[in-house]
Amino acid sequence: MQFVLSLLNEKAIEIFSPILLSSSLTTINLEASRQKEFQIKNREIENLSEKDLADVFYRENSQKNFDISFVTPAGFKSKGEYIFFPDLRLFYQSLMKKYNYAFTGSESVDVDMLEKLCENTQIVSYRIMSSYYKIHRSFVPGFKGTIRIRCRGNQTINSFLTSLIKFGEYSGVGIKTGMGMGALQLKENRK
Repeated sequence: MQFVLSLLNEKAIEIFSPILLSSSLTTINLEASRQKEFQIKNREIENLSEKDLADVFYRENSQKNFDISFVTPAGFKSKGEYIFFPDLRLFYQSLMKKYNYAFTGSESVDVDMLEKLCENTQIVSYRIMSSYYKIHRSFVPGFKGTIRIRCRGNQTINSFLTSLIKFGEYSGVGIKTGMGMGALQLKENRK
């Protein structure tokens, strides 16, 4: 079993890094799991700074196709209802909110950029299935699998989308990411 903890701002890093990286932390105990105790065998640290994302943004040839794997169930909430199918508007909006919150402390979304992303992208293939994520004694509907997004936009739109999805590998997307839902991975870089 693998646990991934993402610390998305300086305050979280300052508070949790000393605890998580301490050599005295050798096990993790979870009350809500069948297996109550987990041994820590390895720790890996990956950093993604604003500069790293800027480098991704200004890279000469950003990709046109994005193969995204949803590692844990992902879902969205719209108008009080769970949405457990990939919806690009909700996908981008979630990533934009998380990105802005991590770097500015505000969940604001640039509506014009959101519109441009939606107008210039589409899901061109998918292999997904419904999946439920257990939280306490209830199950939250979501989906797992892969999608391919094709971007027909200009260099700026492609670069922004690349940066946003790269950030999403750290933040997750959709609802309940703090509890483990919405983990995603950008697969291969196809032109």
